[in-house]
Amino acid sequence: MDSSQFLLVACAAALLLWLWRLTQADVKRWIGHLTHTTEAWLKGGADLSPMAMRVEEELWRIRVHMFMTFIRLSMPPILIMIVLASVEFLREPSFCSGSWSFFLSLVVVLYGVVVDKQLPYAPVLLRNMRAFFGIANMIVTISNCGSSKDDFPGRLGLVISGQVLQGILFPAHVMTVVNSILHTVLYIWTAAKVYGQSSLNPWLLVFHIFFQTMVCNVFPFVLEFTLRNCVTASFQSKDSASLISGFRQMLKGICDGELLVDGKFRICGGAPCLQRLLASQEEFAGRCLRDLIDGDEEREKIDGFLAPAMQEDDAEDLRPNEGAPRCLRVPLKAPSGQVVPVDVFHVPLPRSLYGESTNYHLLALTEDVHARAQPEANAMSQSALPSSLLASRRPPAASVASSADTQLEGCDELMEMTLLLNASTELMDIEEAHLRFVRHTEEPKVRLGMPTLKRFARPLDWAGIDATLRRYAREVRKASANGQEVVERQALPHPLVLRLPGETRKYLLSRLGGFGRLV
Repeated sequence: MDSSQFLLVACAAALLLWLWRLTQADVKRWIGHLTHTTEAWLKGGADLSPMAMRVEEELWRIRVHMFMTFIRLSMPPILIMIVLASVEFLREPSFCSGSWSFFLSLVVVLYGVVVDKQLPYAPVLLRNMRAFFGIANMIVTISNCGSSKDDFPGRLGLVISGQVLQGILFPAHVMTVVNSILHTVLYIWTAAKVYGQSSLNPWLLVFHIFFQTMVCNVFPFVLEFTLRNCVTASFQSKDSASLISGFRQMLKGICDGELLVDGKFRICGGAPCLQRLLASQEEFAGRCLRDLIDGDEEREKIDGFLAPAMQEDDAEDLRPNEGAPRCLRVPLKAPSGQVVPVDVFHVPLPRSLYGESTNYHLLALTEDVHARAQPEANAMSQSALPSSLLASRRPPAASVASSADTQLEGCDELMEMTLLLNASTELMDIEEAHLRFVRHTEEPKVRLGMPTLKRFARPLDWAGIDATLRRYAREVRKASANGQEVVERQALPHPLVLRLPGETRKYLLSRLGGFGRLV
């Protein structure tokens, strides 16, 4: 070996070593994936984690759908090839044309059996179809030895296309590699049989090695990696959405409500908690939370309260925060002018939420009913009270500012109020009260609006109460339409808990409750 040949061999070895250093991680990962998918394919998902089993089941559904779609679309070309192979066999019978006619006809029969669902849609279906198409492809390749030199390129192209489609339609595992090795040997052998020993040259070998490596091995494994990652990401996204939805639903039961705001403090989605806290029917979606805070100083506090979370998110600090959420007392100003103090608990959310590169914040609100400012009674109202009550009346707390303006709430939809009074008592006891309301409008400018059962029921109880009452209403309508008797009164399945008007944390408990039709 002279110096030039030695230099060429050294450069080639150095190039291979450099290539190995670049791709060794990918090769190890490919071998690990090859082992994992082969075990999962052979064991049918045994000894896998629940998440891995979900992924395998979804991949199986995707593969079956791909297989059925492709075989349905390939029926017209297959029928054309059956006609062509049958004509050749009738004109000049041979093993080549006979094998092509037989296996193509068998594909049509199998398609009919699968479409009629005579074979179960299970992972074993893909394993059996893969074995059938692999064996059929190799037998047809062997039969090409009897074809002419003019027909051989077309037949070989169809066989190679069939091998590529097998790599796309079926999962990639160790059988993909074995199938590629067998097909490579058969391709070279049939080419030597048809064209002679002169056709065996280095370029033919390089072509088959490159084709089998890149097209028949790398591409199926890349497709398998992509499908698996997409399915896993889809499941993780659905699980995260379910957890967030359940978490927000739980917050509605243990707090006065929750809000989702973006990086500009704009409220995302509905805000029924603000409508309840501020006694307003205004739709707060899209409103800036800062506009609802009373005082410039308090607005600066909320900016400083949320700013550290945004800075940490911009710095991509991915360390898990297992501590309690941060809290800040914030005064909210109602449309009526009343200030409602609430405790705001804050949890920052990732910037990739909803596919937008902006900060999101989940806020839980809890009202401090004891700190809500209440107006004092004026002299006229004090003179109307008995002296015994005025003597035992406690002085107002120093922390509560007195107000000379009395806050009035108008209820435009209250049409009539009838009170049954007991004049023999000192304070005129109200023994019965009858209120009649008439809905006039759905406009949010009505301050109190039509009283509804949902407003006074606890959020977690409303779903059961609503379902029970609506089911009874449907039964009444159906019985009335059919002329049947209706059960006049039914008992509630659970105790009824209703919020006291004007109180956010006081409820009335009815252990025995019932409902019936008003005649």
